[in-house]
Amino acid sequence: MRKLLLIACIALAAIPLAFADSNPLTIRAIMPIDFGAAQYSDSSVNSGWFDTNAGVGVGVEGMYDVLGGLNVGAGAQYLFNREMSDNTDATFGYVPLYGLIAYKLDLGIVSPYAISRIGYSFAVANDTYKNGASLTGGFYFTIGGGATVNIPNTPVGVFAEGNYALDDSTWSNNGTDVHLAYGRFDLSAGLSVSL
Repeated sequence: MRKLLLIACIALAAIPLAFADSNPLTIRAIMPIDFGAAQYSDSSVNSGWFDTNAGVGVGVEGMYDVLGGLNVGAGAQYLFNREMSDNTDATFGYVPLYGLIAYKLDLGIVSPYAISRIGYSFAVANDTYKNGASLTGGFYFTIGGGATVNIPNTPVGVFAEGNYALDDSTWSNNGTDVHLAYGRFDLSAGLSVSL
């Protein structure tokens, strides 16, 4: 299933290449900061939602305007390890690779937009978090919106956006699999350049 999801994400990310010759490319550098984050575990011993401390990430995205404000593209982020609230020695993070779709309204200097990302998120964690187990990634999804402020007479813009995001992973030890879901609200800021 994971391989199929990864292949589907790569195929989705390749769609913009069909539009590369005739449509403008926008490159975005993004920095998400997590707020209101929690991790869900379906462990038979300790299940439920567990609070995490705030986290930060960095990423890059590329997208093409394919149809009057409709943009498709791909991206990658690195979410630096963040701590569990009840055990600050246990840290984990994710590396999502994804396709994206956005709808942008061009209102001159300010361009509001809605955006969604879907892909595969590789899970990373320290030894304290893994506790002798292996950790594999899974489904990645975000939905949100924001606005870009276009700097007049330049191809540059600055943007801010808010998202709800979900990263799935599996913690496996001695034949026992525990499903983990990291849900969060994040605020992102970044820089965009249209080529």
